[in-house]
This record gives sequence, C-alpha cells and structure tokens, in this order.
Amino acid sequence: MDKKYICPVCEFDGLKEEPFSEDNEPSYEVCPSCGFEFGFDSANDPAAFAEFRQRWIKNGRKLII
Repeated sequence: MDKKYICPVCEFDGLKEEPFSEDNEPSYEVCPSCGFEFGFDSANDPAAFAEFRQRWIKNGRKLII
C-alpha cells in the first residue's frame, strides 16, 4: 500500500508525495482538494498556508487554480 501524505493547507490526506522534503525541497504536487502547489504557491511557510486556506474556505472549499 502506498503511503499518503497530508496537505498542510486543507488537511487532505491523500497526497502522493510529502509536500516538502527534510531538506525543505518542494514536491511541486498540486493538492487535488484545495489546489495548492507546493513550491509554486509559496515556500514551506505556515503563514502562507493559513492565508491560502482562508481563501479556499471563503471560495466554498472549491479548487483555487
């Protein structure tokens, strides 16, 4: 069984890769739940995750792409 990872933005628990490696390298995977692309939308920054999450919730939890 493949290991799944959690999106730090919307807490979707089905990412195929870790959003950021131990060396803080982004996966560039796009979360299928919120649309956040790790490495493109921001660095590994909890404040950016919170801001994107608020926009995602305000948008009705629909993909923001």
